[in-house]
Amino acid sequence: MQGSDSAGVQVESRPKGQTHKKKKKKRQSEVVNLLAELPFLHTDISAEFSIKEQHQGKRKRKGWENERKGDAADTDEQKRRPNYFVAIPITNNKVAAGVQAVQEGVVQRDPRLMPALIPVATLHITMLVAHLATEQVSNAVSAMELCQKKLRTLVPGPPVVLPFEGIGDFKNEVAFVKISDGHHMSILNEIAETIHTCFEEKGIAVADGKAFKPHLTFMKLSRASKLRRQGIRKIDPSLYEDSKEESFGGELLHRLDLCAMLKKKQLSGFYHCEATIALGDQPVVKEEEVELAALSRRLVDTAVKRAVLQLIHETR
Repeated sequence: MQGSDSAGVQVESRPKGQTHKKKKKKRQSEVVNLLAELPFLHTDISAEFSIKEQHQGKRKRKGWENERKGDAADTDEQKRRPNYFVAIPITNNKVAAGVQAVQEGVVQRDPRLMPALIPVATLHITMLVAHLATEQVSNAVSAMELCQKKLRTLVPGPPVVLPFEGIGDFKNEVAFVKISDGHHMSILNEIAETIHTCFEEKGIAVADGKAFKPHLTFMKLSRASKLRRQGIRKIDPSLYEDSKEESFGGELLHRLDLCAMLKKKQLSGFYHCEATIALGDQPVVKEEEVELAALSRRLVDTAVKRAVLQLIHETR
């Protein structure tokens, strides 16, 4: 159908229905553009609201259900993942400085490992790890107080010093400073067992399954998942070869902290502490005294080793 305007120009008129369809299509286009700006553009509406599609077969439904079960399992795993730990903090500046020097040497040789380094301000010896729900934190604090009472007789008399010497690793994925052998190792084991018992008495399940091996971690690949994507699956021991037998000094065994992994750290850089307990009835010992005790221990150990070697040499 055609018509003419006052100027005699022929104008093609469209059927009324066609004009309506064009307007409807335009409105639909505008709606799509608006949806594109919303955060749920790619959300599966049928999955969100459990809408069943008639063409969806049993095979597809089964796969969807398995996926939902997998998501639920991941959520349960996150709920059980450790978020608190009991630790002996490293407060001796000489120990911290020695560890930092090793870290700097490693990064100079392989800068890619920077994200795997443990911040020096957070250095500690882990005694126990656990998952605590919000309502369980107070129980954990009570467990720490119970520990203090039980440990009072375990760490009496002169201060116990933990001497750090040499570097070890776990499957070349974790690098740590070793604690020298001595009577202090049996004390550490007794402390760990006592903490474990106290937490269980307060109804708190603790992570278990690995033999207790006290150590001072300074680098681990699990801190930076991108390293694995870059093909770095092991820490080359040659990166810290020069420090494998180094002596780092000693740490006074005088306190235990209940630390939160996920809460904001203190101004010092150390973890947020829900509770801190003193070990024994020891007064605060100056850093110089800690160093003197550690030096004395090393001198005694060296003298004993030399005496044994001399005895072996003389008996041959």
